[in-house]
Amino acid sequence: MIKRTFNKGIKMPDRSFDLVVFGRMFRVERTRDNWELMVIGRDGKFSKSEDILIPSFIREHEIRKYLEDILHEYSP
Repeated sequence: MIKRTFNKGIKMPDRSFDLVVFGRMFRVERTRDNWELMVIGRDGKFSKSEDILIPSFIREHEIRKYLEDILHEYSP
C-alpha cells in the first residue's frame, strides 16, 4: 500500500511491501535512496524499527534474506 499525501515535507514511499520473517511482521518502505523498516504489531499498529536498519545498497529481492540473517535468533 502506498501512502499519498499533499503535505510538503512528508516523505512518501516510492514503494512498500510486507514481509513475515520468523513470525514477525514487517513493512518495508523505499523512500528515495533509503529503506525504512516498520514493525507491524499484533494489533496491526506500525512502529518504526530503530534497531534494525537495512543498508541502502541492499536490493529489494535481497531484503528477506538479509532480515533472516540478522534475525536468526528468532528462528524456530
